[in-house]
Amino acid sequence: MASNHKNESSSFMTAVDVGLTKTKPAMVAVLVFSFVINLLVLAGPLYMMQVYDRVLASRNLNTLLFLTLILAFCYAVMAALELVRSQVLIRAGVNFDRTVNPDVFSSVQRATLLNPGSGAVQSLRDVESIRSFFSGPGFIAFMDFPWVPVYIIASFLINFWYGIFVLVASLITLFLAISNEWATKSRLEKAQASASAAANQAEATFRNAEVLQAMGMLGALRARWNHHHEAMLSWQAMASGRAGFLLSLAKFHRTLTQSLVLGLGAFLVLQNEISPGMMIAASIIMGRALQPVEIAIGNWKGFTNMRSAYARVQALLRDK
Repeated sequence: MASNHKNESSSFMTAVDVGLTKTKPAMVAVLVFSFVINLLVLAGPLYMMQVYDRVLASRNLNTLLFLTLILAFCYAVMAALELVRSQVLIRAGVNFDRTVNPDVFSSVQRATLLNPGSGAVQSLRDVESIRSFFSGPGFIAFMDFPWVPVYIIASFLINFWYGIFVLVASLITLFLAISNEWATKSRLEKAQASASAAANQAEATFRNAEVLQAMGMLGALRARWNHHHEAMLSWQAMASGRAGFLLSLAKFHRTLTQSLVLGLGAFLVLQNEISPGMMIAASIIMGRALQPVEIAIGNWKGFTNMRSAYARVQALLRDK
């Protein structure tokens, strides 16, 4: 019996591993697409540099037309790759769902038969949460994050002080993202636990509503549900408040640095160290370098919810 239990648990884990394995080719493709997309983004700053430094100086309309056509082609390829990347992620999420859900459903069914009030049905919604995260903008921001060093290197190629400025700004933004994790992780976990307890309490109450009403226990059970619900609201409010403060701080940081980079550029232009076109290009590059981190901060709640959902699904399959 113990051996059979172990083999069954192993098969469930293998099913989860198979689901993850099926997404690996898609993740590799998305990484390649992200690399090309982030390289094509540099076409914009290069275009601005050429327009400011060459076209305006030479007043050559043919050069302007040629550069504009190249830029339009680069942006068209980038838009096509972004569309393909999004479709690949959606299909990968669907394949993961189709692979894992049958075993999760069986585990939920058995857990419910053994313990009707366990709330195991939440795991079906957890699989949906995992799939939705992999198909959303938050995961794409995480996939774009490894290419931030490309923009930092590009800033150093324009000017050493630009590179230092963008590097420091990126580190500050990264620190804000990590602080968001530290400030919200435990509170979101407690809020999720309270929400699950409230849902389980409500499910058990409504399933036996007639009997409980006849016994006069509905009031006490309602109070117990309200206790869990209020705890969820309290923890959720605290987590959202801290996350909102850090998100506002991140936006302030990004807005300020976008202005300061222009001021630094103007100083370097007056010192004849860079051209006006380089000043505009550096501003665009810095904004692109900070964008994935800021989007990740904005979608951090979705990431933590996905991580908790994944842990619950794994725990259900292991306990089977």
